[in-house]
Amino acid sequence: MANDVEVRIDGLPLVSSDDWARAQHTPESELPTIDPAQYPTSRLLGLPTVADARREFAQGLARKRMHEQGRVLAAKLVEFVAFPLRYLVWDSSRREWIAVPDRQSLRPVALKPELANRITGWGTKQDIAELLQVFEGSSAVA
Repeated sequence: MANDVEVRIDGLPLVSSDDWARAQHTPESELPTIDPAQYPTSRLLGLPTVADARREFAQGLARKRMHEQGRVLAAKLVEFVAFPLRYLVWDSSRREWIAVPDRQSLRPVALKPELANRITGWGTKQDIAELLQVFEGSSAVA
């Protein structure tokens, strides 16, 4: 069931232009408090603490957005692919969603963010067909 799937964001989320714009227009009083010791490189470059706070705020927005996208993507995978999903993980080092099955006989499947965006957006028949190809091509579906 899609509700039983754990969605994880490992590493840094993808910050969208909307996330960044919102962070830039957020009043300083609403930004998170930043410990300057956490950002020694910023201090060496002479960047103000507010720049770090805006970056943290944008990443928080992105993390929430991506977590919700992961929940929708998990539901779509369960619905369209019948993949026995245990975890759905955003791997920032690979810049991919990784679908981790709950069976050891199946391999994890990597999904590019562009496909995930289309699936969780309009999700046309062509997008679903591409999704099925990804899973069939990986020999992940039993």
